[in-house]
Amino acid sequence: MKTRFITSLFLIIMINILNAQQLQTGIVQYPEYGVQFTIPNGWFGKEMNDGYAMQSQTETGLVMLIVNELKTINALKEEFSKNIVEHGISLTPENNIEVKTNYVKRYYTGTAEGQAVKVLAYGCLNPNGYGVTAMIMTKTNDFSDVHKSILLKIKNSLKLTRPKVNESFNASICKRELGGKRLKHEKNTFSPGGVGGVSGSYSVTRIIDLCASGTFMYYGGSNVSVESENAHGYSGGTQDNQGEWEFKDEAGKVFLYLHYNNGESRYYHVTYGKDGGTYLDNTRYYRLNLKCN
Repeated sequence: MKTRFITSLFLIIMINILNAQQLQTGIVQYPEYGVQFTIPNGWFGKEMNDGYAMQSQTETGLVMLIVNELKTINALKEEFSKNIVEHGISLTPENNIEVKTNYVKRYYTGTAEGQAVKVLAYGCLNPNGYGVTAMIMTKTNDFSDVHKSILLKIKNSLKLTRPKVNESFNASICKRELGGKRLKHEKNTFSPGGVGGVSGSYSVTRIIDLCASGTFMYYGGSNVSVESENAHGYSGGTQDNQGEWEFKDEAGKVFLYLHYNNGESRYYHVTYGKDGGTYLDNTRYYRLNLKCN
């Protein structure tokens, strides 16, 4: 589950989860976020890259839930007061905003991919961690009290608690164990000569130097070589970047953030494997000693 409102609205008009496999019903739990909710009867749900989607075989519209990190009702009110214009969507908030002590409710109207649409959204606070934004979108002419009722049921089913944190593996541990180290991934492949005697090799090397000072250097490159009876060839490319690094705990997971000096940032999900190895986004990196200038 992600936190971006606009991206998730875009997702709503792009998917049909009823064609997907492993649809869920009933209670859904995300202990790493401290979030639990119940899928209404007659509806089916599936986790997507940008949130959690629900759809019905009998009712129009699609529901999306995403986590939010807003901590005050004023912050929610401000977020729900903005126009949304992005990715083929143009939505304007209606005047009838409802503000309570722990949630904000608002309607939006506009267009999505050229179609007139209406959106109802609830933004719910969690004083102990992550909140939830729940929304339903449908064509304007299809919107009815049924859609209001469905979203209200989902909103009322929310149980927001303190996220569960894996105390045995966190950002502080990664900073202590990986700071001042070189992380290196290397992969080499070779294809022996087949018909015509053509053979080739391919190698990928990625190095992230995490200097103890908090700065990093990134080196990435790939080399391809091809040999045959009549030709020899080689092509290669390298790149190196630098900036500052940090480890963060997010929803029970640890992420390595690389903040480049050009203003860009990239992050990796960090895990330790059963083999004791270090993995970034499920790719094995070897831990080496490092001396930074």
